[in-house]
Amino acid sequence: MKTTTKNKPKIHHLTLRGLSLLPILAAWTSAQASTLAWYRMEGTAGDVISSVANSSGTAAGATASDTTIQYGSSVAGSHIYDPVSGTTVANTSSMAFNGTTTDAFLTVTDGSTSGPFDVADFTVEMFVKIDTVLTNNRPFVSHGGGIDSGWNVRSVEFSSDQYASGTISGANVFNSNKPVIDDGEWHHLAFVVQTSTSGSEYARLYMDGDLVREKTTGLDTYVPNVSADFLIYGGDYVGFSDEVRFSNTALDSSDFLVAIPEPGTLTLFGVGIAAAILAARRNSKQNNS
Repeated sequence: MKTTTKNKPKIHHLTLRGLSLLPILAAWTSAQASTLAWYRMEGTAGDVISSVANSSGTAAGATASDTTIQYGSSVAGSHIYDPVSGTTVANTSSMAFNGTTTDAFLTVTDGSTSGPFDVADFTVEMFVKIDTVLTNNRPFVSHGGGIDSGWNVRSVEFSSDQYASGTISGANVFNSNKPVIDDGEWHHLAFVVQTSTSGSEYARLYMDGDLVREKTTGLDTYVPNVSADFLIYGGDYVGFSDEVRFSNTALDSSDFLVAIPEPGTLTLFGVGIAAAILAARRNSKQNNS
């Protein structure tokens, strides 16, 4: 019987009050990123999802495998901020799945060779809210599965609890020391991979902005699965996913998507940004004096 205490999420949040600082923060972003795909899951709650457009980048839109995947009303935040582009967008819906059809998923056709997801360095990120895991070791998102080739981000059972994990070419980047993934709360997941630079390869798993596991060995032989499609799963869970984004670079955690809660919600994240900006300004003045 499961006895784990459910943990509150620590999703990076901003207040709308702090939005005036965001263009400055965006100007300091460390990555020169290119967003190849961003599936925002925007629609009318309760409607069946037949397809989801790619709101940014060159990848194709996603199509649903069956009618059990619907738009949901639960969201990680009322707005989503992208530090890379410095833009903020309204967030009104998500992808909801009830687990009635195993392996229900959205498919993005990647082509037979040299598709947009066939890159050596990448970041895939998403928000998930999982109430129940119905089948163990099933992906949230994948490109080639990750067992023998390609990669996935999935849940893994450990000591009767479910945790987030990344898998790339059979190597697990497994998190077992952070909050469980099936606690009914929104979490941000990110899988960051760099294999293009010999001797500096890594695969990093982030949860709610925190680095929870890193692998730096055995990645020098990674080759993207050029025959695979990009899949966003929902059939083996009861819950929601949202804002699935794929970038063709290994992003820093400061460049991850940020959920902004309802106006009036006080968080420390916006205060932290203000403090960082003031500190940087002071350092700049000292260096120039």
